Amino acid sequence: MFKSAELDAMLARVQRSQDLVVKTNYAIAARSHSGPASAWALHPEADEFWFVRRGAAKLTLGNYSFMMGVLGSGTQQFTANAGDVVSVPRNKAYQLDAPGGRFDYIAVRVFPAQRHLQAGATPPTPRPMPTIAEKSKIENILAESNQNVMLHSAGAVLINQVVYDRAPGPWEVHMACDDLYFWRLGTGKAQIDGTLVHAKEEQPGEFRGFGVTGSRDYTVGPGDFVLIPRNTVHHMDGGDAKLGYVLVKICD
Repeated sequence: MFKSAELDAMLARVQRSQDLVVKTNYAIAARSHSGPASAWALHPEADEFWFVRRGAAKLTLGNYSFMMGVLGSGTQQFTANAGDVVSVPRNKAYQLDAPGGRFDYIAVRVFPAQRHLQAGATPPTPRPMPTIAEKSKIENILAESNQNVMLHSAGAVLINQVVYDRAPGPWEVHMACDDLYFWRLGTGKAQIDGTLVHAKEEQPGEFRGFGVTGSRDYTVGPGDFVLIPRNTVHHMDGGDAKLGYVLVKICD
């Protein structure tokens, strides 16, 4: 788990990029860009999802080929701001321009192009997110909804805007998926790890129970980042508070 202040302090020290987590199927990096337009960047090995922490930048996306490089036709420009979530597919080149100062973000890099589940339900119908999911729209959904709202479903990644409306979440374990929580709304208690009490397999590879023993307990709030590896018990409880976060679920 990374507290919000820890993430910001880490990003303040980053010159360009620093790995936070590296696994065979995904990686998480803290990145920063400042000043005029960067050189074009390519990441054909990964789809990327950026969680912008600070600043604003102009993002240009372009098509490319390994024979000809970045193609002049078909480029698109967007503005990314603090609190936005940005999608940069593996088939796009990108360029950042932040003349107004530092542009800091957490990049989730997903290597599998498709979802090949060893366990779990059939993947939902593909529904890729727009290039920019704006902070105001995400916060409005979390504040007003009483149930989860999908943001992205494609390849090995599912992104949900998750809401616990003044009710605790389940005690659960995912056998084939890693969960990344980017917390946005409310302060709650997270129980992570330990042993599930009276575990029952509700769906293939998806277990739920009535409690947990031997867990590590944390207080989580806006700006925090929680990583829950597969095969790990977890439970969220906000008490009388409404909880909301952006969940990145990586299943391969």
